[in-house]
Amino acid sequence: MNLRMLLKFQLVWVVLGLGYNGVSVWRIESGGVALSPTEPFSGAIFVGICGLIVFAGLSKTKRLYRFSAPCLALLLSYSGVGLHIINILADASLTGYASFTAWLLAVLINAYGVITLSLGSWLAWRSSSV
Repeated sequence: MNLRMLLKFQLVWVVLGLGYNGVSVWRIESGGVALSPTEPFSGAIFVGICGLIVFAGLSKTKRLYRFSAPCLALLLSYSGVGLHIINILADASLTGYASFTAWLLAVLINAYGVITLSLGSWLAWRSSSV
């Protein structure tokens, strides 16, 4: 797999992340609760910034992508996966989540993001072209 293809997989993660946060915003505005304890506007801003970094990689701005993607992968590992795992270990009833499915989706979407960002980081440092 080449980096360009992996960047497209990262865009899938961006769309999924924005969609998850968008559903949370919609639920809040409809009088319901967010899907997860993560503040959805902050989550959407973070995913949007990640999307800009991915677009930088697609537009051949290799240096920005090379240095940013590893940082984003580490940050997402903690905030997007680790904190959700900590939440279920601390409170198995998942009181901060709309449902177990909402928790699982948060973990799976962000794990997908961590994997694609990590692989993309590796490929960006390994290859000579984006």
